Amino acid sequence: PQTGVAFYRVYRDGIAVATAPGASYSDTGLGETQTYAYHVAAVNGDGVEGTASALVNATPKPSLQSAYAIDATTVCVGFGKPVQRASAESLGNYTVRRSGGALIAVSTARLAADGRSVILTLGASLTEGQSNTVTVSNVQDLAGNAILANSQQAFTWLAWQSRDIGDVGAAGTTNIAGGTFTV
Repeated sequence: PQTGVAFYRVYRDGIAVATAPGASYSDTGLGETQTYAYHVAAVNGDGVEGTASALVNATPKPSLQSAYAIDATTVCVGFGKPVQRASAESLGNYTVRRSGGALIAVSTARLAADGRSVILTLGASLTEGQSNTVTVSNVQDLAGNAILANSQQAFTWLAWQSRDIGDVGAAGTTNIAGGTFTV
């Protein structure tokens, strides 16, 4: 005799990848640009697997991969996959805060040509060497999947400092503070 459902077996692209005790499962470590086909089957207490569900295609949500200051008023935010222009350029989808919590206004958001990077122009200058955090919500990938709400990335602005390395001629090597620069 068969018994009730003991667990569910989860299949991704036709291969059993996990079991779940209930009707919910979260898959991790997936490629953001890949679409995966899932189906599940209930397994009873005797280990008998029932009829598989219909296939469902799913694409992982976009993720916030990086944030770095280009200069004192410009921050580049990077996503793991291409994102929709309208959601990427919506100012309300971004907040930038100083380490003490003070909000820095975002004046513009422009999707870069790679479709994965958004250039934020800030309404005030960052403080050199101070940690900041960008928070992103509602940005969607090309399939309409929204990033996890309140995704955060920390970054610090460090000003570029040029340094005269002397005359190295047309080609050559010179030492700079323990490093080597070759032309």
